[in-house]
Amino acid sequence: MTINELIPDPKNANKGTKRGNQLVERSLREYGAGRSILIDKHGTIIAGNKTVANAQAAGLEDVMVIQSDGTKLIAVQRTDLDMATDSKAKALAIADNRTAEIGLDWDSAILGELAGEMDLQPFFTDKELSELLPETDIGNLSEYAHPISDDRIIDAAFNHFRATGFPYRNLPLHVSMQELNQLATTDPESLIGTNAGYQIADTYHPHRLLAAATKMKSPFESFGNDKLLRRAIKQELESGKVPAGYFGFLSFVSGTQACSNFRPGFACHLYRTYCKPGAVVLDTSTGYGGRLIGFLASGLAGKYIGIDPNTLTHAGNAKLASDLGFQDDVELYNLPAEDVDIELVRNRCDFAFTSPPYFCKEIYSSEGTQSCNRYSTGEDWRIGFLVPMLRLQFAALKAGATSIINIADVNIGSATYPLAEWTRSAAKEVGFQYIKTDEFPMQHRVGAGMGDEVATEPVIVLVKP
Repeated sequence: MTINELIPDPKNANKGTKRGNQLVERSLREYGAGRSILIDKHGTIIAGNKTVANAQAAGLEDVMVIQSDGTKLIAVQRTDLDMATDSKAKALAIADNRTAEIGLDWDSAILGELAGEMDLQPFFTDKELSELLPETDIGNLSEYAHPISDDRIIDAAFNHFRATGFPYRNLPLHVSMQELNQLATTDPESLIGTNAGYQIADTYHPHRLLAAATKMKSPFESFGNDKLLRRAIKQELESGKVPAGYFGFLSFVSGTQACSNFRPGFACHLYRTYCKPGAVVLDTSTGYGGRLIGFLASGLAGKYIGIDPNTLTHAGNAKLASDLGFQDDVELYNLPAEDVDIELVRNRCDFAFTSPPYFCKEIYSSEGTQSCNRYSTGEDWRIGFLVPMLRLQFAALKAGATSIINIADVNIGSATYPLAEWTRSAAKEVGFQYIKTDEFPMQHRVGAGMGDEVATEPVIVLVKP
């Protein structure tokens, strides 16, 4: 059966977002479809409308699945249900969309029609329905109302945080140990996206939450503002529930932008991909411990050489390694990378991996050794930090070894700084061979053009010939 023989559901309520559709189209174009399409007795699609639509947009003639004999065929299941009359078929169509959360953008008009024909309560909360269907009376959708109002919860949470102070993350050592074990045993396919290990880093680097992007507030500053704290609590409550400790909206409430940390799971993935057991790795800007934790969880049993000028960060990483019992596997230098004696690391390293400061986009501390304070212009930063940092890496690596740099262009004020191109150019200048730039799923960071929908970050892959 070809794709054009299928009949789209005219009342499919999931329109999809532009980015979501693009991602699905790309996947279909490269790999084909890995799911079946469910149709009713007339050939109308119940489950799989977006798969078919995106396959058509991708230029495919068939919706494909790989079968054991290597052929590519459409996989269609037919049911005796009728989309025109059966409420069960309509409910199944809603369920199919609801479980495919990527790129959802519901059509309120069509959803409103369906609300008149069937009960949508199994698929949406009252709050979601009130936002999706503002003109619809949903007063009877839930038999029982919450006994405690949101305003009372917000007041209680506000009073709690004002009484207890800023909710730093502070895992007990035994919890950090278990978290590291959890990261080490995470399924390889889940490593890139896992948050495991992130709170270990924040436990040893509470000062991360006192730092901020240029001209933005830190979470600590916003916490001290009654209006912003209440707003953050309200946003957290609307997204789920407000915990007793740190919560995400403290980092994003209006005018707030915390300095980011590297995802330990992603770091672990890269170490395992590029390193052999016993490898010596170099990190020329350790930051808040994300890559260090990824190394400790990797199981490589080699050595991590870390460099960072921030005195609090250096102390936090040293204590982290010591408390977890890896002090003999970690070698730390409390210096800017451009000030490190090359002879300390020459030809010692099998892999280099870092995420350097994005010029002056993030203000880590007031210390004069920080790039944001040491270099007044982008060109000064490029010449004074970026080129020497890459020269240090080149000297440290053995022939044939890989260096990976996580860096993106940034906007600061009205200026755009092409940090990625500067990095490729500087790498070539010191002798590296540029291999490629990969995009990997990451937490949101501060690169230019990286809106809420962007879930990837570039990593530049270099090799020492």
